[in-house]
Formats: sequence, C-alpha cells, structure tokens
Amino acid sequence: MYTVRTIALVVSHLFTSVMERTLVMDLALDVEGAQVTSATSFDPKFPPSNVLDGYVWATCGLYPQEIIVQLATTSVISKVKTWTTNDIGENDGNLQIETQAVTREDASFVKVKVLSGYNDFITVHRISVEGKAPRK
Repeated sequence: MYTVRTIALVVSHLFTSVMERTLVMDLALDVEGAQVTSATSFDPKFPPSNVLDGYVWATCGLYPQEIIVQLATTSVISKVKTWTTNDIGENDGNLQIETQAVTREDASFVKVKVLSGYNDFITVHRISVEGKAPRK
C-alpha cells in the first residue's frame, strides 16, 4: 500500500525590530547554537538531537511525529529542508529529500511534523533551516 507523506511545517513567529542580517546560512546546526527542544519519540540509540549534525533520529512508530528545533537567535528563515527515509513511499531505504519554501519570516523555533508515512516508523537524517541571523 502506498501512503503519501504529508509534512506540516509550523514556524513560530516572533516579531523583532529591524536587524542587520548576514549571508544566508544553515541555522539548524548544533555548532550554530540550535537545539532540539521537543520530539514525540525518543530512542537512546537514535535521539532527536541527531538531526542537527547529520546522524539519524528514528521515530518509534505511529503518526503524527514531530520535532521542534530552537534556533540560536530569532532569524529570518526562507527554506526548510528534510532528509528522511520510509515516509514518501517504498524507496529501498534511499534518502528522500524535501524542501519547503517559507515566506521570509522571523522565527525562533521551527516545528517539522510528519503526518503519515509508508512504514510504521521513519528516520529523519537531517533538518536544515536556511536563513539569515542577526549580526553579533
């Protein structure tokens, strides 16, 4: 049976004064100060924080599944990209990459919600949030 995956993307709006911005960069990296603040499932071998450094977060069955990433600072985001397996359809374990454009919004948090998938669980290998952070 083929199930089409649906990802809902929720951006937490936090309005700020006009700030000078830097070049577009990946804001969802642990080295940039991003952190996972919440996730709907946890496996100690594949924790949710792995999505920030390219390792894998494995969900523990059932849908929906969601993960919330807190950015280091309120930033203008323009794109969210996910690398997953087992959510769009049978793909022999190959990575499935999806990009969601965001209307340039100021955000402090990004929530990625997987509403359905091909298998009982999915793996999220990476979440990338492209945007501009204020200059320090």
